[in-house]
Amino acid sequence: MLTSHFDTHSVVKRLCAAGFDVAQAEELVEVIYRSKEYDLSKLATKEQVEAVKQLLSQTITSEVDRLEQKIDSVEQKLEQKITSEVDRLEQRITSEVDRLEQRITSEVDRLEQKIDSVEQKLEQKITSEVDRLEQKIDAVEQKLEQKITSEVDRLEQKIDAVEQKLEQKITSEVDRLEQKIDLVEQKLEEKIDKTVGNAKNEITRWMLALIIAVFGTMLTVIFKK
Repeated sequence: MLTSHFDTHSVVKRLCAAGFDVAQAEELVEVIYRSKEYDLSKLATKEQVEAVKQLLSQTITSEVDRLEQKIDSVEQKLEQKITSEVDRLEQRITSEVDRLEQRITSEVDRLEQKIDSVEQKLEQKITSEVDRLEQKIDAVEQKLEQKITSEVDRLEQKIDAVEQKLEQKITSEVDRLEQKIDLVEQKLEEKIDKTVGNAKNEITRWMLALIIAVFGTMLTVIFKK
């Protein structure tokens, strides 16, 4: 415990001589003077402060590593899901195109066979019927061409509609996943900032207590001399 007589001016001069500026010296003397009845044995030691600093550093490092691993895992899962969805849609489109091509080919083969049959029958008919049958064949061919053209146009429109829906769905899914990733990153940044801020405040509080303890001890030694 300090003596009742406390020469603040002398202590300020000694602190300034030790390298403190006047404002710092006066502030420290004021703090020490107001706490001269305080039991210095209750203050933390340097080893305790270092242990707290090391523990806080390890805790922050561990938390950051855990969050980074979690982010990597989420990104990997999202990439796998998007890749799987794209592959599935590509396979479906390919299957639909193959099915349409097979149907068109089958229809063309059937029409060609029918035309061949008609031509064979027309050749067997009398010459007088040739002109009439040729006109009829031309009419049939025209109708068939119109029907094929109409069918092809309808199928192309259907394919375009399917592609458009798939593109919209993929775009919507990608936007949703990007928003979710942004939200996760924002929350992680806020949590990290909060953890670092709390650690800094705790370290500052311990450092201030340590400084007061050190200078209190120095002043005690000085006055004992």
